[in-house]
Amino acid sequence: MRATLPSPGSMRDLECAVARIHSRPLDRTKPLWEFHIIDGLSDGRIALCLKIHHALMDAATLVKFMARTFSSDPNDLDAQLIWSQPQRSSSGKPGRRRLGFARTLGVMRELAWSVWRIFVEAWRRTDPAIAIPLRCAYSRLLNGQLSGDRGWAALEFDSARLWELARRADATLNELILAALSTVLREYHSEKGELLHRSLTAGVPVSNRGPDVDPRHDASGLILVNLFTDLADPAERLGNIVRSSRLAKEHLASLSQEAADVHTLLAMAPTLLQSVTGLSGRVRPSFNVTVSNVAGPSSPQYLLGGALDGLFAAAPIFPGQLLNLTVVSTCGRIGVAFTTCAEAIGDTNRLTELFEDAIAELESVMRVTAA
Repeated sequence: MRATLPSPGSMRDLECAVARIHSRPLDRTKPLWEFHIIDGLSDGRIALCLKIHHALMDAATLVKFMARTFSSDPNDLDAQLIWSQPQRSSSGKPGRRRLGFARTLGVMRELAWSVWRIFVEAWRRTDPAIAIPLRCAYSRLLNGQLSGDRGWAALEFDSARLWELARRADATLNELILAALSTVLREYHSEKGELLHRSLTAGVPVSNRGPDVDPRHDASGLILVNLFTDLADPAERLGNIVRSSRLAKEHLASLSQEAADVHTLLAMAPTLLQSVTGLSGRVRPSFNVTVSNVAGPSSPQYLLGGALDGLFAAAPIFPGQLLNLTVVSTCGRIGVAFTTCAEAIGDTNRLTELFEDAIAELESVMRVTAA
């Protein structure tokens, strides 16, 4: 499908076009993907928008498939488009291992111990860095009823800038993104007059892909990270978020692949319950917002001679989960994109403005700390 942006063809016009595409459900009578060519940008660039159902592949797998479509050679005009790639043989390793009875018992023991640890920590409440499911704040803006309209807004950073800031903070890029998001959510809720009496929590997909998992299959685990939105000091928030993230990763790493999969399903249970019952916004969430970080190609890429200039994600949102932040890195650039329920968050572009301010604030804080 092809669309032309109205004049002047600004980035805001493109964001509105992507939001409209994202708002329309896929046609269930056809293969669950769409490909849109969007022209009319004022600088002459062309946007390609691939919309594909999350049940077919996760974001990390989609980036790998895109790598086969693009080429590192600007003179390569023989593009192998994503939908024309040969189907893999069904023979060979299965996507998922079948578990024997003894292994199933072992997985159940792991899960029982994992759940017990969570309940003990919830009762003791000794370490706020450990994010407890269902104990996060409820946000009307983030966890209310889901409508059909979507909002989408994006911004881009030089990757060297963010990596240097993460290095100064002794944090990973993902932890830096979470800290900036914490500031965004504090400010946005304040602007909307919604007071948060508890901290918000992020659900963060992490790679959980073992050697026996089919690369076409979704293979992510999920960790919960406390965003410490109840703390005013950005440096203090960042330090606590780093600790919360690392404790959650250690806990997930202690589980087997099978137990980690079920652990993720348990964390998603409130969202799944709302999806199948229609109780959108009426069930307390395990976490408030989903934050993903996807690594794209690290070298310059071309499609039919045209250079890939930026890569952004428009992610799915779910009943009771009305905001998604996805970060995609590609060739020295980092694309940050917010996907929202437009009825709950009508000014998605305000989130990108606050995010840019949050990064600048962290840079200022880190300069003062270094001095």
